[in-house]
Amino acid sequence: VASASQADSVDGLGYLFARNRGGADVWGFVEEFAPSGGLSDIRFGLALAISGDTIVGGAPYDSEKGYASGAAYVFVRRGAAWTEQGKALPGDPEYGNHFGQALAMSGDTLLVGTPGEDDWGTDSGAAYVMERNEGGEDTWGQVKKLLTAPAPYARMGSSVAIDVDTAVVGAPGAAQAYVYLRNDDGEDEWGHFRTPSGVSGGKFGSSVAVSGDTIVVGAPSERHGGFDGAGAAYVYERNFGGADSWGLTTVLTATVDAGTGERFGGAVAISGDTIVVGAYYDDAGAAYLFERDHDGADGWHRVRKLTNSDAGGMDWFGHSVSISGDTVAVGAPFHGGSTGAAYVFERNWGGSADLWGQVRKLTASDATSSDHYFGWTVSISVDTVAVGAYAVDAAGTDSGAAYVFERNTGGTDGWGQKDKLTPAGLVEYDWFGHSVAISGGQVVVGSPYDDDGASAAGSAYVFRLGAARVFMPLVLRAW
Repeated sequence: VASASQADSVDGLGYLFARNRGGADVWGFVEEFAPSGGLSDIRFGLALAISGDTIVGGAPYDSEKGYASGAAYVFVRRGAAWTEQGKALPGDPEYGNHFGQALAMSGDTLLVGTPGEDDWGTDSGAAYVMERNEGGEDTWGQVKKLLTAPAPYARMGSSVAIDVDTAVVGAPGAAQAYVYLRNDDGEDEWGHFRTPSGVSGGKFGSSVAVSGDTIVVGAPSERHGGFDGAGAAYVYERNFGGADSWGLTTVLTATVDAGTGERFGGAVAISGDTIVVGAYYDDAGAAYLFERDHDGADGWHRVRKLTNSDAGGMDWFGHSVSISGDTVAVGAPFHGGSTGAAYVFERNWGGSADLWGQVRKLTASDATSSDHYFGWTVSISVDTVAVGAYAVDAAGTDSGAAYVFERNTGGTDGWGQKDKLTPAGLVEYDWFGHSVAISGGQVVVGSPYDDDGASAAGSAYVFRLGAARVFMPLVLRAW
């Protein structure tokens, strides 16, 4: 999945690609998606998440509950079709919260970042835990508000990640990341502890990822190797240094490729024993792959530096990264004059083991020369990629959209576009598609400037793939 958050000016769109769409190993365009309702300037597609048959797209400028209160839209797969299932909103929407600016999903649990929350001072931030069937069948209801950062401008919720019962929320303004465990403080409660902080000013917590017992936290502004803003990524392991503790095991950097302002750690992703780290200011951008105990050696080792085959200028390749098994998706939202693109890589593509070759370049079927920022966010789950485009003008300026691509759409490994997601109710400046998540036939899309509850309070939209393989929408309410 890739985003183009300023497609059609600034409404935003999301794009879905699938393997084998258009021929063997072709990642072809499957579908373009945006919220219905003709809303403009909501920035749908600014964030995307995908897990199985569910895609979520953020629209942080959705203003249904107040200017830029925000929202997230959920799309689910039913048969052959992706449909809008719902729109998620917090129980306490407020002006400028930007609910939906960051999204993560695991199974039936959705984590939504709200960095503009003001409970502990201006932009102290928060995150919301939403669950499927909470409050009714196919209803995504709020079960917990995570509120830990006790300082103004901490911007907790700028980044979020979840894997089963472990959630991670970044607060780059406070150089912190917070880990929450389901049922840690009782049934359905989310207990938390704070990881060791990063270097002050390094924006530690700008990106987070979790897989099993391993957590990765990006600090893209840290100084390393004598270079300001070279960036780093921190790796923590559960039970390292003591039972139930999360200890720091290593700090990843670009090493010999490090340079001033390259922003290594601006995006991070992990799947099993493989970590992906984006460095979007490394020339036209880059993504670095690290593997645990590679070739029998203990620890995490760099195995590959990924770049796009048609790099040019400041593509911001690596601004978003996602990994599922042996497949990596990388967004380049400024490629082609800010039209944007996303790229798919496979571990053994190109004839040799661990080559991690480029399989396909993903673009929207309706791409123009406008500043869509397609690829601002990407999310991959097995055979489905979601791409956010929060500046597509699907329903007005910056309303946003998200696109869905599938591995075998258009032929074996075709990665063709399956859907374009645009839910009902979007208006201008919602930034739908600022964040996306996909899981089990459902897609969730954030709309952090949705005004449903208050100005810029934010919302999330759920889409489910239907029997006719059309995404059906569901509007989510948290109150």
